Amino acid sequence: MPACDFAITTPEGVSFHLTLAGPPVRIAAALVDYGLMGALFSAFTRLSGPLGLPLAFLVFALGPILYGGLFEWFWRGQTPGKRLLHLRVLDAEGLRLEWRQVATRNLARVLDNVLPFYLLGGLVALANARMRRIGDLLASTLVVRETPVPVPAAGALASPKYNSLLADPGYIYRLRRGVRPQEAGLLLDALLARPRLEPEARLRLYRELADYFAARSACPEPLRAGLSDESFLRDAADIVFRPALPSRKIEINAVKS
Repeated sequence: MPACDFAITTPEGVSFHLTLAGPPVRIAAALVDYGLMGALFSAFTRLSGPLGLPLAFLVFALGPILYGGLFEWFWRGQTPGKRLLHLRVLDAEGLRLEWRQVATRNLARVLDNVLPFYLLGGLVALANARMRRIGDLLASTLVVRETPVPVPAAGALASPKYNSLLADPGYIYRLRRGVRPQEAGLLLDALLARPRLEPEARLRLYRELADYFAARSACPEPLRAGLSDESFLRDAADIVFRPALPSRKIEINAVKS
């Protein structure tokens, strides 16, 4: 089945173009995850002593639910198999994935697996436009393919001053955790397109994006105060794309601010 592209527009008017994950790649990701679960099941059986077999079957029955639920919550919609194949579970409207949605879609694996080999879930996915299995329909989620966002060259996005957002370690965590790859790609494209944008259009675009990213990452107003929209976006991009954030750097910038 060919990939299907569609757009999600947030309440702030920011649009993201996404590619739905079709059955073949989702099956491949599931095989990776079930291979890992099988290895864990085997190890548990060998190490748990006389009660190993009954407990192992309990783990086998609950394993897919716990495995999928825990990984998708802590890895923001990904399991090891999904991460390997660049897939991610998202809220169907582009909002932040909630724990209730993660729990619902994983508990609903029981319904998807009424027929062997998730056949019922697969048939339901093929029957709807966004290829959602029963769990996705109940949880209002969908699975998309991600294109890895290239890391910009060092200094390409840096502000002409020190990054004042580094003064708040808590905000760094929220920003890096809250920005999805599609959003990071949009941020990167907008900043790199600066020379091609008319001044008025650039100001309008950067204002909308700055408001969106500040709201999404719960940026404290004092931290953003004094920054232009473009400076805020460049500082945010510096945090999102920086491979490591040494604590010493944070302390230095906190003193400067």
